[in-house]
Amino acid sequence: MQKKIGVMIVILLLIGGLTACNLPKPSQTPDLSQASEKSDQSSSQAVSDQLDEADQLDTVDKPDQSDPVEKLDPSDQSALSDSPEIIPSPRIHPENLQYLGAFRLPDDPGWEYSGHGLTYYPDGDPAASDNFTGSLFGVGHDQQLGVSEISIPMPVNSRNLADLPTAMTLQPFADLTGGIFNPEAMSIPRVGIEYLPSQGAQTTPKIHFTWGQHIQDFEPSHGWAELDLSNPQAAGPWVFDGYTNYVTNDYLFEIPPAWADAYLPGYRLATGRAREGLWSGRGIGLFAYAPWEDGNPPAPNATLTQVRPLLLYGRQDPGMPDIVSDESKAMAEYKEADHWWGGAWLTAGERSAVIFVGTKALGKEWYGFANGMVWPHDCTEQNNCPEPPEWP
Repeated sequence: MQKKIGVMIVILLLIGGLTACNLPKPSQTPDLSQASEKSDQSSSQAVSDQLDEADQLDTVDKPDQSDPVEKLDPSDQSALSDSPEIIPSPRIHPENLQYLGAFRLPDDPGWEYSGHGLTYYPDGDPAASDNFTGSLFGVGHDQQLGVSEISIPMPVNSRNLADLPTAMTLQPFADLTGGIFNPEAMSIPRVGIEYLPSQGAQTTPKIHFTWGQHIQDFEPSHGWAELDLSNPQAAGPWVFDGYTNYVTNDYLFEIPPAWADAYLPGYRLATGRAREGLWSGRGIGLFAYAPWEDGNPPAPNATLTQVRPLLLYGRQDPGMPDIVSDESKAMAEYKEADHWWGGAWLTAGERSAVIFVGTKALGKEWYGFANGMVWPHDCTEQNNCPEPPEWP
């Protein structure tokens, strides 16, 4: 098995626009495609200044700000709309992105086999002399899952590795969770992290995290920690109220303040999961949540009640580990082998887009063997599982 080369590429894969068959009704949570925000300079460095002005933001009626945000019961499917109104809004398109180049990660074995989680800290590395201020917190080796903070050198557009600058370690690898999770006990881990400034009862900046593994049902998965990796003072883990881990604990990113203030006051974090197979429903799961509303911090193993579904391609039945769905609830071009494990909410002027990064299946697919033999999902219950073919 080859080691992963320590290179950070400053590029994003964009999925244009978000549409789903099970977004909450606009009176509760509007379509994500309505999002717009004035972005700060740090969040738009990789976006071209020459944005196409052809798309104009339509006027959208916002919900009454005096109405409190009500918790959605996952068993109450009347809270979800099968046919939400899709309102056009100016989106960030692939042609609006500008590739700036790449840089190398520090020469540290902790970065081998890495790539699970990454978040930008705007106040990191304040002495940087170039335009790339701030720092990155990243998750390292997937059997150790340590977190390190590194600088952001000015990227270079070159195919020659020797031309690329190397990031500097600002904080060495450490256990962000303070022992809450044991990486050695996790099989095929799923990890996400996100920096968030102080919010409500969260009185200091935190790094929020989600920690999980391939096979899970309703287990505590989320928490937060201080930015000092030598003393993270981690809090958690917490479980999402009524929702299976198969749609809640993989990617994690910030909701822009302007959108949150307009549509979901008090909610600043989005998290979710979209694993291969049908466990997550037939599409991407995404939820807004506000853990500080359940305590500062919530107690270990506490249930988070301030959870709002933003994307859900199916139905969460109480106690069911997998999302109930059928072809009528499928994301466009959905295939069972699709697997999305990264996400971000981008803004540039009035343009915005929620993007997901992962594996998109193409062509014919089946669950079974390389010779094309299909293994029915319900064959164990039906007692009709086929005999595996001979090893080639």
